[in-house]
Amino acid sequence: MSIRLQDKRRFLTILEDIDIDHAEGGYPGSSGMNTALFTRQHNLPSTPLGAFGVTRCADGTVEDDTGFRRMLELAAKHVCLVATSSVYHVRVSLGISNEENLAMVCDSVAAIVTSDRQSTLNCERLFDGFKSNPRYTLQAAAVAYASGARWVLCDTKGGMLPHETERASSGRPPSTCPGSASASTPTTTGGRPSPTHGPLSGALRRG
Repeated sequence: MSIRLQDKRRFLTILEDIDIDHAEGGYPGSSGMNTALFTRQHNLPSTPLGAFGVTRCADGTVEDDTGFRRMLELAAKHVCLVATSSVYHVRVSLGISNEENLAMVCDSVAAIVTSDRQSTLNCERLFDGFKSNPRYTLQAAAVAYASGARWVLCDTKGGMLPHETERASSGRPPSTCPGSASASTPTTTGGRPSPTHGPLSGALRRG
């Protein structure tokens, strides 16, 4: 199916009519249509427009990643990043170290928050990754929250039973980013439960 720019605008109007408070518009800069959508936001409904993106490139910086910077330039009030939280896919798909993957999550989320935007992280294969390395998988979600992500969504490709997702959702991993001074698990922050205090319940949410 071919979607035109006016179709996306119409979809946003429908979402506004049914009181959806956030709408993802696509990856800014990935196509002329998506670029036009984000550069002409004054013509859009009032529903906050979110952008989809990926974390910074491996072994680099946010400042040196032209794709990431372009996304931030075009993005509106909210950015949903996708990152893997499975050690298997960190090794096989990305070909990087576990530590570098966590650093990419931390740097990218922090850059979005610093730019005065809300950040969400979609942890790909969290429940699958939990089976092989629960500590690392949950840490990927927790460091995103610790870096300022408002939501951390836990994604799975399916094939997991309810009692297995329950086990993964009750973990309490360390939430520090690579290179930080402390690796202890926080308990509360300003009277608010920390990201690792209590169950993940499928998603971490910053109030």
